[in-house]
Amino acid sequence: MGALWSALGRDRAPDLEELGHYAVAFSQDEWTALVLVGDGEKRFDHFRSLWACKEAYVKARGDASPST
Repeated sequence: MGALWSALGRDRAPDLEELGHYAVAFSQDEWTALVLVGDGEKRFDHFRSLWACKEAYVKARGDASPST
């Protein structure tokens, strides 16, 4: 994924501190799993999977609202 990070002007995956502002969107169990899954690419892959599932669920229910 090095090419992806370069395209985004980054040299690495976001760390937990950078992802921290998303913590409010996750349950305590989800966030704990995210913390424990590892670091770097592995954590970011898990984050994206969780985020995509949440986004799909909200869209399927039809109660999507603008992000804050």
